[in-house]
Amino acid sequence: MMNFLDLLATDFKLTISVNGTVSEAGLLDPLVFRETDTVTVDGFEVLPRYQHLAQQGRLIIDESFYQWLHRVTNQGWLLKPQPQMYPLNRSV
Repeated sequence: MMNFLDLLATDFKLTISVNGTVSEAGLLDPLVFRETDTVTVDGFEVLPRYQHLAQQGRLIIDESFYQWLHRVTNQGWLLKPQPQMYPLNRSV
């Protein structure tokens, strides 16, 4: 059973398998793969599933992998923090 601290534990590395060879990359690193490779990232099939997104024989993921995955699977908007328009000091 997981406790609260276990839920907060985040792995900041991606486990990448390219044609059966396993390696790691940083969570925010850009990723580039050949269109003909068989690729999984953290267990998610990337190629050949998203081969149609490759250009000039390469699939380039130039944003965080999970943001990219969220976008290409059409899961809606991700909220991004915005600066507050009004100060929190409400003394009248």
